[in-house]
Amino acid sequence: MKPFQWLVAPLLVALAFRELYILRRHSSRMIHLVRFGVWLIAAVLVVFPDLTVPLARMFGIERGVDLVVYCFILASITVTLSLYSRQDKL
Repeated sequence: MKPFQWLVAPLLVALAFRELYILRRHSSRMIHLVRFGVWLIAAVLVVFPDLTVPLARMFGIERGVDLVVYCFILASITVTLSLYSRQDKL
């Protein structure tokens, strides 16, 4: 593993388990469960970056990094629209 992986993977796992801790205390469980899954998937992909290539090819994308970027763009648009709709209601 590279130094970046040694630094980031434990951080992502810690964030995932933080969500599990919060999950016990809050009533909005679904959002924390989704966050737990996202952090855990991110940790796995940091440790095993070659997993993104076959996954990308399943969707017709040539490189794994392109799949990660596309997912980030879609997530960013979703969050932006969600925050905008919440602000618009105020």
